[in-house]
Parts: sequence; C-alpha cells; structure tokens
Amino acid sequence: MPKFIKKRGIILSIAAVIVLAALYYVLFLSQIFLTDSSYSKDLTSKLDSTEKALSESMELLEESYESYDKISWSKVKMAAYYAKNDDSILLGRRSMNKLLTILDVDNVIVIDSKGNYITSANPVDIDFTAPVFDPLRETFETHEPTEGLYLTDTEAEESYIYNAMYVSDDAEILIVQNSKELDELNRNSSSWENILSRNTYGLNGINFSIGTDYKFLYFPDDKIFEKSPSYIGISQKDLQSDNQFVCNVNGIEYMCKSRYIEAEEAYVVCGIDINNVLRNISISVIIILFIIGSCIFLQILYAMMIMREEYEEHDKIISVRGFLAQKMWGLFLLCMCLILIFSYFIQTLFTLSIQLLASRQEISHLETILSENTLDNFRVSDDYDKRLTRIAMIAADFINNNPSKINKTSLKEMKEALNVEHILIYDSSGTVTLSDSSYKGLTLSRDPDNSSYNFRRLLGGIPFYLGGLDPEYLENPYVYVGATLVDENGDVSGLVQLACEPETYYSALYITQDSNILSTFNGTNDSFAFTVNKETLNFDYYPEESYLGKPAVDYGLEEIELRDGYSGYITIDNEKYYSECRECENYYLFVAAPMYRLHSLCFKRILVTALIAMVSFLIFCTAIILSSGNINSHLPEVPETSGKKKTFIGRGMDKLIENSSAEERIEKYIFFIYMIICISVTVLMALKGHTYDEASIMSYLLNQKWDKGTNIFAVIYCFFIICRTSIITVVISAILKIMGNTFDQRGETVCRMLRSFVSYIAVLGTIFICLGKLGVQTGTLLASAGILTAVIGFGAQKLIADVLEGLFIVFEGIFQVGDMVKVDGYRGIIKEIGIRTTTIFDLDHNNTRIYNNTQLVSVENLSKDISFCDVVIGTEYGDSIEKLEAVFDTELPLIKEKIATLVEGPFYMGVDTFENSSVNLRFRLYCNEEDMTPTRRAFNREIKLMFDRYGINVPFPQIVLNQRY
Repeated sequence: MPKFIKKRGIILSIAAVIVLAALYYVLFLSQIFLTDSSYSKDLTSKLDSTEKALSESMELLEESYESYDKISWSKVKMAAYYAKNDDSILLGRRSMNKLLTILDVDNVIVIDSKGNYITSANPVDIDFTAPVFDPLRETFETHEPTEGLYLTDTEAEESYIYNAMYVSDDAEILIVQNSKELDELNRNSSSWENILSRNTYGLNGINFSIGTDYKFLYFPDDKIFEKSPSYIGISQKDLQSDNQFVCNVNGIEYMCKSRYIEAEEAYVVCGIDINNVLRNISISVIIILFIIGSCIFLQILYAMMIMREEYEEHDKIISVRGFLAQKMWGLFLLCMCLILIFSYFIQTLFTLSIQLLASRQEISHLETILSENTLDNFRVSDDYDKRLTRIAMIAADFINNNPSKINKTSLKEMKEALNVEHILIYDSSGTVTLSDSSYKGLTLSRDPDNSSYNFRRLLGGIPFYLGGLDPEYLENPYVYVGATLVDENGDVSGLVQLACEPETYYSALYITQDSNILSTFNGTNDSFAFTVNKETLNFDYYPEESYLGKPAVDYGLEEIELRDGYSGYITIDNEKYYSECRECENYYLFVAAPMYRLHSLCFKRILVTALIAMVSFLIFCTAIILSSGNINSHLPEVPETSGKKKTFIGRGMDKLIENSSAEERIEKYIFFIYMIICISVTVLMALKGHTYDEASIMSYLLNQKWDKGTNIFAVIYCFFIICRTSIITVVISAILKIMGNTFDQRGETVCRMLRSFVSYIAVLGTIFICLGKLGVQTGTLLASAGILTAVIGFGAQKLIADVLEGLFIVFEGIFQVGDMVKVDGYRGIIKEIGIRTTTIFDLDHNNTRIYNNTQLVSVENLSKDISFCDVVIGTEYGDSIEKLEAVFDTELPLIKEKIATLVEGPFYMGVDTFENSSVNLRFRLYCNEEDMTPTRRAFNREIKLMFDRYGINVPFPQIVLNQRY
C-alpha cells in the first residue's frame, strides 16, 4: 500500500480512538439523563402514593380511635350502669374487683364531684383533685362518657387512659386502662415506621421522614436515626418540596426526592440505590461503543481500500472524492442498521434488567408485608372478638345478678350502655323471651347447617360464642355474640345475645386488609400489584374494581404463568406487562410493569444512541472523504528501508489489507469482530455460575429461567448459542487443518471431509436448538418433516434435489453472485443464484444461460484468485534473443503502466517453441478474469508498437527449399 494512504489511515484511526473516548462520556451522560428523568417520575409517583397512604392511615386511625373509644365508653357506661342499678357495687372492694374482672380493665375507681377518692378495685395513690383531672369532671354536666385522658406514670414508666361516667350528682366512676393497646394500634396503623417501611421503592429503595426541626422522625437504620440528616449529606435546602438530590448512606449513593406533608408538618424522602443503575448503564454503553467503534474502523478500512485500488488503477494522479462519497453512503446505512439492531437488544435487555431487579425486590417486600399482615389480621380479629365477648359477659353477669331488674326498659338502657344494636334473652329451649325491641318468639334453629344453631351450644354449658346469623334472622346482618345465663343454683337457664354493628369490626380490620396494602403500592416504571385466588383462579385484588372476582384466564392470563417464581411477559385485557409472580398461602401475587412504559424508555435510549452514532458516522465519513482529496503522488515513492522495522499497527495493517480483494478484506474484518463477540459471549456463558448474582438479568438469561417462546430472552440466548457454536466449530476446524497439513494426502483428505462434516452438523444442530428455545416443538417438526419427505419425495425428487443443491452452494460459498465461472466450457458471470436455478451471463457474447442447480456438476470458479493468460508472439530467426530480452527489461514495466486492467506483469517467460518461420516467445499477464480479453488485446497493441519502435519484425510465414544436386 502506498505510504501516504497508510499514513492517512493511521491518522484517522488515532482520531477515531479519541472520538470514541469522548463518545463514552456523551453516551454515558445521555443514558444517565434519560434514566434520571424516568426515576424522577417514579420517585414522584412514590411520594404521591406515600402521601396518599399517610392520608388514608390518618383517616383509618381516627376510625380506629373511635372504635377504641366506643369500646371504652361501653365499659365505663356499663360500669356506671352497674353502679346505678346495683348498690352493692359501691359498698365493697369485692364487688369492685368483680367489676374489674368483667370489664377487663386495670382499675375501677369511684370519686365525688370534687375529685375526692371514694373507693376502687385496686389501691390508688393519686390526687384526682389536681387540675389535670378536670376533664374527667365534665361528665357531671354532660352525663356522657368523657374522652380518654392520656397520662403517663413516670415512676412506673407506663401510660394509662382514664374514662369517666356520671353515676349521681355526688359520684362518678372511672375506668383505667393501660395504653399499650392504643399505642400498638397507633404504631400499626399510622406510625412513620409502619407506613414508610411498607411503601419501599425497588432497587434497594429507602424511605424516611424528617421533621421541621431538622431531625429524623423515622429512618430504617437506628444508628443513623440517632444522628442529624447532615450526617448522610442532606441539607435543609435539599428538603424543599419535590427537590431532587443525592445522599450517601453507609457508602451507598441514593438518588432522592423530598415532599413536604403539611398535615404531618414533616418531610418525606424517597430514594433509590443508583449504583446498580450506573453499573448497568456503564456495561450497556461499553457494548454499544464497541459496535460504534467497529463500524468507524470499518469505514476507515473501506476508504483506504478504495483509495488504494483507485491509486493503483490510474496514473497516480486522480481524484476519488466523488467516487468515495458514493461508496461510503452504502456503508453508512449498513452501520446505522447494525447500531439500531444492537442498540435495540442492548437497551431492551438493560431496561428489563433494571425492571427485573426492582420487581423482585418489590414483590419480596410485598410478600413479607402481606405475611406479617396476615398475623395482624388474626391479632385485630382476635382483639375485637375478645372485646365483643367481654361485653356479652358483662351483660350476662348483670342479668344473672339482677334478674328482678331486667325488663324491656332496662334492656334498652343496657343496650345504650353497651353500645350495641339489640339485646335478646333466650330461655333454656332457645326461644327469645325478652328483647329491647319486638324480637320475641324467635327460636334458635336445630338444623346444624343453620348459622344460629351454634348458639344452641351455649345451652349446653359453653360460656360464650361469637358468630353471625343469617341476614333473614333480623332485618340487618349483624355481628352476634352470646353468653350463657345461669340461675341462682348455677344451672344454665338460657343465654343473652347481643347484635353488634359490623361496621366497627370491618373498620378495625380494614387497616390490615391486603387490598389496602396493595392499593397503595406503586412500583418501578408504574408497576402495580394484583392477586389471583389459587383455588378459583379469579382476581382477588386488581386496581380496576370491575376485574374483581372475574376469572383471570378470561382476561388473558395463562395457567402456566400462575406459578411461584414465574418471571416474564403476561397479557391482561390485550395489554402486555412484564411481571414477577410469587405463590402465597391463598393466592398468587403479581407485580406487573406495563410494557408501553418500558418500550417508551427503550425507544428514547435507542433514539439518542442512534442520533449520537449517526453524527459520529457522518463526521468520520466527511473527514474520510475530505482527506481523500486528490491522490496526487506523481513524485516517486520513497522506498522503505529494508532494515527499518515496521510498527505493530503497520504490520497489522499490511496483513489485513495487502494481497486480497476488497470484498475479502471486509469479510476478514467483519469475521474478526464477530470472533471477538463470540469469544466474549462464550466466556460469559462459561462463567454464568461464578460471576453473576442470582438476582441479576444475566443469571436469569443464562440459566434459562425464562419461558420458551418468541421473546427477547429467547432471541438473545439463541444468539449466544450461535456464538458459542461458531467458536467451537472454528477451533475444531483449526485443529483438523493443522492435522491435515501434518499427514499425507490421504490424511489431509480425511481431515478436510471432517471439517465439512463438523460445519454441517454445527449448523443443523444450532438451528434445531434455537428453534427449541423459540418455542418450536422440534420433535414434532422432525416427525412432520419425515412424513412430508415421504409423501412428496417420489413426485418431487428433482425439485428437492435442486433446492438442496442451491442451499449447499450458498452455504459452502463455492461461488457467489458476480463471480466469473466456467461450466462445461461455457464462461460467464454469475448473475443470480436462485433456490432452484442459477443464471450465468456471458460478457463476450451477451448471452444468458440458466442451469438447474443439480446441473452444476463441474464448475470452475475463475474469480477466486487472480487469473493469468499467456500471449505467444513470434520473432525472426535472425533476431538476437539477448537483444530482445534487454528491450523487454526496459519496455515491459512501461507497458504495465499503460494497461489499467493489469494486476501484475507482463512477465517474459522465455522461448516457447520453434516454428517454421519464427521463434515464439511467451509472455504472462495477471488480471481479473473478466478483464482477460481487453487486457490481452491491449498488450498485443503495445507489443506491436514496441516492435515498430525498435525495428523488430514479426515474420511472415516462409518456406525454405533446399535443392540437392
């Protein structure tokens, strides 16, 4: 290659390296910007859901407080009812202790209107005349229970709640309860810890709250909780509402966003671990940069080849700028297509990788919360059942101790005191004998299938029972609780049944309902959660209420997707989602991210990558074209000193470019890049069990945890298989080639045959493996192919043979379109290789001949190597051979410069034959096969002109007669 062209190539290559280094930062920053905007939107959604959860929890907390207060008021009202209707209750400690047990409180105290102590169940040392107890004396004016008074005993380090109820103008009764239950309720429903810990964002997300006094209200790490927010790099300026900033927690950087919650007078902060995101971005950018760099160096190499060919073909003074521009546009489009394809797969894999990690963390977190929530459900339900049972036992105890005072009026008063809807008293036969309303004569069913039958068990001696009755039993469906009544001898005389309003019960349970937790979930990329019942396969919970109770399979879910650990694509109502599934006790839990959101992210990243690549390619194409200019090298080239050692780059460039055609050079370069990719993929597959975290997308992909089918995971894995097979095939072929060169001709023949056999087996095996990964039933396919072959084999043997032969021609690369071939003496250019026929065009006679592929038995490819032709020219016997050879040494190099189609030569080969009238000399010309005829004619012309200049005669045919005498 001319030195000046090589120099331009080196300069462009150095510039390419510099540009690629700059492109890394451009691509990296652009990916960060797009990712940052996406996660900023997610963090805003997470803050919205957190604010909503806080608002709902406060509403639920108020309802829970009301429920708690209602129970407390029922207890204190019942205590007052006792005091009013049972004089003994105020006379002795024993009666007070009994009331203490019945009410299930810590103490029952009676004081006068001024706060003076009268009596109590347990001893007290409290001055109730103190101003702090003034709110308890309001009951003397309202005759209603007071609000709970929350006080802390500093000595005992415990808090208690006091409720008071008017008994008479000179006395009120107080109940004292430990605040543990209320504190637990507060912690489980509205505490910062409860709400923020349950609303965690994926990707190792973190949630915490900071008060207006710039102190942590909640932080998941207790050590950091004790410190100031400045310890993790958060300033007061960062806490502006909807402000985005970065903080560092134990060496992990989090991208955070804050929101001021006015109702709570506090800041809520949500953040995600950006280390995983940056690592994935860096890997994807490096891969994309490798493809862009390969394309840029391909452009440089291609341009150098074009310049070299044009330089050698002309008189070293030419302009190739326009010609090169035409050639580079096609290569530019090819490179852009490669970038778009690779960028699509890389960006899709990157997006799914982030989503997979986030969904797995989020669903694991949800699974833990729901598991804990099940225990909370049992606890809340058990606590509420105990309260209702306690009320029923209070009513039964009063009725047992004061039978003479029980009438319809007293039941109404008792109903008000207990805060229930109805009270019914049954006799020993299970018939209602008295109630606060008109429910007289109702009888408990004797049918075991009837819900009221269970209350008959109370007549058998069971102390209490909680359950429900049929809605038809009374006008409304209530929560029913019953307790046994006994006579003065202690024998069962009947039962008392209380009908309670269920709203209070349902309100208490709603806080811990799974649907309440799932409704506030808002995950990465707008992902949401839903559940499918394991038995019925109906939607137990779905954000859209119209789906509830409907069969999931009717909306697009498949049964194969309803299993523990499923990860992949699902379809619901014609919308596609990427989801993660976990099997819980009663249902399948899904976290699903809409694909339109993921595709939107991918499209933005692909578009930015394509624009950056396009600009880079355009810059280099322009630089290459402008640098070509006029290849003006009329000055003689300075020969390279034989002792001068070439650089590594120079040797590599010579090896890649010299002694091969342009097409072969491009093929070598592409094959080299492909081999680098194949080696990298093979190493990745070999290290799958030792390098990647089990939760990573690469582990998920390489361990084939995805379902077989037409999806991106299957396509990428098929590409990995092709790469690995290519490496194995190349290695085996190289070994067989070395062995073939070592053995004799027979051994070489066997090795060549084995190389061909390995290639065929590799291709066929790879095709079937890939089809299997794509969801095709390869066993069925083979069986179908066998049957089809048997059916059509007899009638279409010739057609099938032609088709197969065509495939082998293309696969083995025997010849290609544009090659010059000779078939049974017919010489022409391959115009088209069809599935059944091959078309050959004869340049000399402008004819076209069509062959069936099976007819191409003896084919000579004239384009594989540089062709040569020999020209024989005669001279007179009287000419001096030595003189002629001296002329040839001078003139033949000049003739080469005049004939553009000559590749090498012409070479003088010596005296060929002696004819009757001439001595024939042989010359050899090297050229491309298609240039054979014009090259020979041009050489003949130049030889004739040379002979004329030197007075060399081309002899006429002569006959010499010798006469003997």
